[in-house]
Amino acid sequence: RDVEQERGCLRQLYERQTRGVILSSVDESGDVVMEYSRRGMRFVLLDQKLTGVESTGINFDSRAGARMAVEHLISMGHSRIAFATMPMTRWTRAEMHRGYRDALLGAGLSYDGSLIYEWSPSSWDANSDLELETGQYIAELFLGDGCPATAVLCVNDMVAIGMIKVFLKHGVRVPEDISVIGFDDIPFAGAFVPALTTVHQPAQETGRLAAMMILNALSSDDGELTVSMNLTPRLVIRDTAAPPHAER
Repeated sequence: RDVEQERGCLRQLYERQTRGVILSSVDESGDVVMEYSRRGMRFVLLDQKLTGVESTGINFDSRAGARMAVEHLISMGHSRIAFATMPMTRWTRAEMHRGYRDALLGAGLSYDGSLIYEWSPSSWDANSDLELETGQYIAELFLGDGCPATAVLCVNDMVAIGMIKVFLKHGVRVPEDISVIGFDDIPFAGAFVPALTTVHQPAQETGRLAAMMILNALSSDDGELTVSMNLTPRLVIRDTAAPPHAER
């Protein structure tokens, strides 16, 4: 979340003669990755496309995942669907937005920019839960706007949980009054009440593949060898999405 902190960590790793790093970067410029790559460090990037950087990486098809989630909502009768996100400067969030738009237009529905709730916090506290707070803040905005949609796709599960907490506090029922879909399928998603409908990202498989790829990169005679791998999304249907109230 903090670019300078990330750069400091990479500098320390380099000084400790670390040869390989599995990285999900918050620095969209890619400058530091390029710098340390030139110095001989090997990187596996997770769900990242950094400007000017060609590196081994694992990408999750966030665009397809978002499209899948919105298509599920549309199939239940929703036509006013909001998108709750943190800043779309990050590639994966921008890809989710594209998938959200793809699904709407593909179903013959209009894209309404007023239903994009993008919040960028003015400051970051290392002890805070930024995603949860983002969801809570966006939910208050959404309610203040008079609940302009019957469903919300959230950029991740913690944003979704933050929104649901605020909805329930104000007496807005999920999914009876509004449907919410998350993204990631964190371990807590299924234990939360109501259990969160979400797009599954295979975290364990990602970790296994990333470890294998960094070991291969370190043992390769060709230090410039780059390999990309794409993982397929899967919708996990639980209890937070249902047909809009008028459809029941």
